[in-house]
Amino acid sequence: MSAFKTFIRSDLPEKLDCRALALQDLRSEEREFPDFDTVEQLREWLLERDDVLRIENDAGLEAVWADFRSNEFQKYLGRVL
Repeated sequence: MSAFKTFIRSDLPEKLDCRALALQDLRSEEREFPDFDTVEQLREWLLERDDVLRIENDAGLEAVWADFRSNEFQKYLGRVL
C-alpha cells in the first residue's frame, strides 16, 4: 500500500487538519484585523509580528482564505450559509 493511501486511511488527516490549525492560530490573534483583499495581504500582516518569522502552515491559511472568499461570493449571490 502506498504511503499516501496509508496516511489517508489513518486518523492523521484529522489530527493534522491544516485548516483547523490555521483557524486556531488566527482566532488567537489579538490585533484588530484590517480588511484584506488578498491572502498575500493577510500573510504580510501576519508577518509584521516580531515573533512570526514565516508562515508555517501556508496550506491551512490558503484553505481558510478560500473558505472566506467562497462565503463572500455566496453573500454576493444572496445566499446565506
